[in-house]
This record gives sequence, C-alpha cells and structure tokens, in this order.
Amino acid sequence: MRRVALLGLLCACGPLEVPRPEPPLDAETEVWILGPSNGAPVAFHVADAESDFTFPPVPRLDADRVEIAYFANPPSAYGWSVGPITSPPDGVVAPDFLGGVHYELEGAREWKPSAQWRDRIRIGDRAAPWCAGAGECRVEGLCEECVNAPFGAPADVTSVHVECPVGWFETAERIARRCRPFEGEMPVCGPGTYVFAGESTCHRLGRACTSDPWPSGVPSDALFVSEAGTASGDGSRARPVDLGTAIARATSGDTIVIAGGAYESNTPLRIDASLVVHGECESEVRITADIEVGRETQVDISGLSLVGSLRVAASATVALSGASVRAGDASAVDVTGRVALNGVVLETGAGVAVDIHAGASANLERVAILSADEVGVRAANAEVVIDGLLTTGFVTGVVAIDRAVVRLSNSAMLGARTAIYAFGSEVTASAIAVQDGFGLVAATEGSEVTIAGSWTERSSGVELEIFGATLSLVDHVAFEPASPASGASAFVHLDARSHATVSRLEVSSPHRSLHIDSEGVLDFIDMTIARSPSDAEALIISGGGERVGFVRATILEAHRGIVLRTGTLELDDVTIDADLEPDCSAEPVGLLVEDGNVEAHQVVIDVVGRPAVQVRPVIGLTPVVSMVASRLERRPSNTTECNDGAAAEVFGEGRLSMSQFEVSAPRGTGLALYGTRSSLRDGVFTEGAIGVHVHDPEFPVADLLDKVRFDTDVPMRLP
Repeated sequence: MRRVALLGLLCACGPLEVPRPEPPLDAETEVWILGPSNGAPVAFHVADAESDFTFPPVPRLDADRVEIAYFANPPSAYGWSVGPITSPPDGVVAPDFLGGVHYELEGAREWKPSAQWRDRIRIGDRAAPWCAGAGECRVEGLCEECVNAPFGAPADVTSVHVECPVGWFETAERIARRCRPFEGEMPVCGPGTYVFAGESTCHRLGRACTSDPWPSGVPSDALFVSEAGTASGDGSRARPVDLGTAIARATSGDTIVIAGGAYESNTPLRIDASLVVHGECESEVRITADIEVGRETQVDISGLSLVGSLRVAASATVALSGASVRAGDASAVDVTGRVALNGVVLETGAGVAVDIHAGASANLERVAILSADEVGVRAANAEVVIDGLLTTGFVTGVVAIDRAVVRLSNSAMLGARTAIYAFGSEVTASAIAVQDGFGLVAATEGSEVTIAGSWTERSSGVELEIFGATLSLVDHVAFEPASPASGASAFVHLDARSHATVSRLEVSSPHRSLHIDSEGVLDFIDMTIARSPSDAEALIISGGGERVGFVRATILEAHRGIVLRTGTLELDDVTIDADLEPDCSAEPVGLLVEDGNVEAHQVVIDVVGRPAVQVRPVIGLTPVVSMVASRLERRPSNTTECNDGAAAEVFGEGRLSMSQFEVSAPRGTGLALYGTRSSLRDGVFTEGAIGVHVHDPEFPVADLLDKVRFDTDVPMRLP
C-alpha cells in the first residue's frame, strides 16, 4: 500500500507542496492528514466508488478537486469534510475552522476516516513529526522547527474565564471567586431593609411613609379606611369606614385606601370585585387576617403588612407590591390564578412561602423570603418568572414539579437546603448565588435544567444532583473559604439516565475533595480547580458511568490531582499541576487509576516528588489507561525521601499505553512496571536515571517498545 502525506498548519515552515503520485491515487492509496493544529494525525482512505460506509456520511466526489478541512479540537471528535466546503458539515461540532489543503484526483472517489486513527501514526517507514520539546521536532520529519508547545500542550493554565452575570462584581483574583453576587461580603442589612444579588447596599422595599395618614395620589371618590372608621361612615376622609365595611361596599373599579393602624378580622377578608387597595406604607398598615381574592377579579394591593395568607382563586389576577406577608405555618401566597409580586417580603414558619398550583402563573420581582422551613417558591404544572429572589433559612429555594416551566434570574439563596429542585419540569436560570447552603440544583424525572452564571460559597452537600434529567451549567464559580466546612463534598451525583454538561467552571476548595459519582454522561469543558486539600485528592471520580469527560481542564496547587475509582474517564487538553510540597506518607500523585478506563489526549501532568500517573488496580480489577500526545514530569522534591519512585507506575493487572509522549524524571525513573500489560510507542524519556524499569520477570518486553528514544542514564532495567 502506498502512502501520501498532506501537511498543513503544523510546522513553522508552512504547508508543503506534495508531489502528485504516479500513477494517480487508487483504492490502495492511504492518505494521512497530519493535523489539526496539535499535530495529531487523522487517517483517510481513498476507497472504490462502490464502497459502502455509514460513519460519517459524506457526499460522493463528482469533481477532481478534494478539499480536506482541519478543525481545532472539538470536544468529541475532529471534524472533517470532503469539499469544497464553506462551513462544518452537519453534525460536526467544530467551532474553530483552521483551513484546509487541496489535492487533485482523477476519477470519482469516496473518503472515510480510519476507525483506528488514534493508534496509527506512521507514514510508511517514517514517523510522523511531532513536537517533543519546546520549538524542536525530536523525530526527523519534513520540518525543522515546530510552532506548537510540546505535544500541543494546553495553553496558559489560567485561561479559563468565567463570564460574570450582568451587574455582578468581578474580582482581580487569578483563581476562583472571580465573580461575586455582592461587592465584597454580603452586607448586613438593618430591620426592614434587604440586598439582592448584584447590589452593594441595603434597600427598603415599598414606598416610604409620610405624615399624611393616607397614601397620596388617590382618587377623590376612594373609600377611606382608618382604625376609627365605622360601618356608618360614608367612606370619605372626614367619615372613614372600617376595613370590612369598605371591602363589602366596594364595587368593581373602586379604590380602597387604608390609613396607618392595626386591623384585625376573625374571618377571612374576601374580595369578589376588581379593586385597588392601597395602604399608607408597609410598616404602618398592619392587617391581621387572611385575604381571599375570588374568581374573575383583578386586584391591586400595595403598601401594607398582612399577618395571614393571601389566596388567589382560579381566573383571578392579583398584583401585590411594596408589602409584606407573615403567614405563620401556612403558605404566605397561595395561587390558583395569576399573581405578580414586586418588592414583597414573605415570612412563614413552615410550609411553602409562595405556592403556585396547576394552571396558575406568577411573576416575582425583588421578593425576599424569610424563615420558611421547607420551600421558598413551589410551582406545580405552572409557569413562573422570577427576577430577584432572596431566600434565607434552610429551605429549598425554588421547586418546579409536574411539568412546570420556571425562569429564574438574579437570585440568592442563603443557607438553602437546595437552591433549585426540578421534578419533571423545565428550569432556566441565570445569575444564581448560593451561600452557606447544601447545593445548587437537584433535577429528576425528565427535567431539563439550564443555568448560566452561578456562584456557590461554603456549600456542604451535593452541588449538582441529577437523576433521570438533563443539566447544562455554564459559568459557575464554587468557592470554599479559608475556614473548614463540615460534611463531605459531593460535587456531582449523576445516574445512568442523565446527561450533564458543565462549561467554564472554577473551583477553589482548600479543605475538601470534590467527588463525582456518575453513571451517566458528564462533560466538563473549560475547568479550573485550585487550592485543593493539602492531604487529599482534588477530584475523586466513581460510579462506573458511560463517560466523565474533561476538555481543557486545569488542576492547580493540588496534593493529588484526579483519582479514578471506577468508570470511564476521557481527558482532552488537561493540565494537572500537583506542585504542593508533599507529605511522603500521603503518596501524592497526579492521576491515580484504581479501576475503569482512561482515554487521555494532550495531557500534561507535573508533580513534585511522586508519580505523575499511577495505575494501581484494586484486587481483581484491570484498569486501562491510554495516553496520546501527552507529557509526564516528576520534579525532585526538597524532601529527599520523597524522590523515590517513578514518573509513571503500573501495578498488577493495570495497563498503561502511551504514544507520542514525553516522560521526564530528573534523578528518578521514567516508568516503573510491576505488572505485565503496558506498551509504549513513538516517545522519548528525558532527564532520568532510568528510562523504563521492568520489575516483573514475566513482562513481555518485546511487545513494550516501538520507536522509543531514551535520553536517560540507563535506558531500560530488566528483572
């Protein structure tokens, strides 16, 4: 089989002129495309016109011109097309179009990728050029100088940038806490004043009180109510009526104005007409009673304090503003119709503060919920829009159940049990803050949750709990302060029916490890973890799921980087910098695999004193680690006894396969093999006393090395 190389966008010397082979390309010619920009090869075959294949679908070539497009490292696979093309083909996630090369063909051809392109990196008898050192091609190729960093290593490790929600505050810190819902620490507000996410000062909700006992700007024919009013009054300023008489006497279109004072009723105050009810101001007008709004009415209530519940019947519409509702153990606002709350304070001893039933709808703006013991806002098969919610106490902030649709923004839950809970519902949220709470979101039973812009501080439970649901989380900052928090941290629980994508994530957790327990599909794209525990793992993954993937991820200031207990882990463009001075007894390591499968591409692991990679299976298990275009470095420690060991270690039935790699272990060993299942291809060992140390006499050494170069004192030591 003849092979032809097409190169572009790989080396500083630019695309090369590829001579046309003679005779022309045929079905036995294999064409290698070296790209995209990281130098990973993608194999294409020229096939007969009658060839049948289904992945990926491409058009039959009708012209003599073929265009092959390069795309920059999308999360799933490298995009390609046969052209000419002007945009990525359908179904290809390829945000960064880099360009292409052209080749003239004679006759119609179809093209398809090799199914094993990751494992095939040769062009005839010559190794594909790849960058094994800064600005240098270690293996002789067609170019003398490479422009990429070593192995296409990740760019600046601080490149993750979380976009702050509009109105939030951005700090200048390098890692985490970059976005904050409050300017500095959350202000401590005085009685009757509140601060919402995106604000820096406390405000009073509702209008200010005046010297006039009644609110200003009311119509002259309004019904005036005062503490001294009687049933025999005519409702004028001079002869006001009591509150019950005003409600009973009013007809649709009337306005009731209430002077400052205390009003009580042993029976609910029922409104069956479309009215406007204005109190002087929330702090002066106190009504102790339940208010029931009947069907087919439109009621506007403002400027009062209600000790009791507001109940809104089906087909009724209520606007409540500049008011407070303190309902004891009942719901503060119970809605079967439509309600709009603006500048309202709600307080309940137990139960649900705002309960929105099937078929109802609600709009909440700048609503503070205090001391509810169970739920802040609950929507059941209802539509709810919330802009500016503040909850305090151990509550679930917003609950959406039974096909509810909730839009939530600019909200803060302080001490929340869980900020958002969705059961068979759709929730879209933005600019969400959780402080001293249990978690950000729990989603179950077919829910779809999308959150853009969120922040958690001192979360003590499960940050993301997803069971039979779909989650998309973008721009999230999770921060642990300097003082330890109680309880174990479980960052994600994901069952086999679920799919979650987390994009642009920053985590700083100096006192607790982050646990990912996933049985479904979980993808992290653009992630930074910093300041992990000084004697534990930054990230622990278990669950045996379909996939946990990291694309463009960085772990900094770690004692141990990633521990895979079980499952499938995919790493693409990942840096682990375990550079804390280690406690030797704790065995720090960059990547520890106890069971499962790891597919790693463009991974850089830099540790001090201990292994960059360790494959150490639990008894009876067979973990497999495959690394392509990656670099491992084990730097010497200031603590001499910590320098024992190797940059990579494989034990028992574990397997480590590396291609296009560089391993550096000054004063140490590059790879120590205590098992019998590993392979190395097209790589280099640098700056080490020993390149590969085989400890197991049963190891099939003949199957270990393929085109591996040693710059170590001793290339290989056998048992």
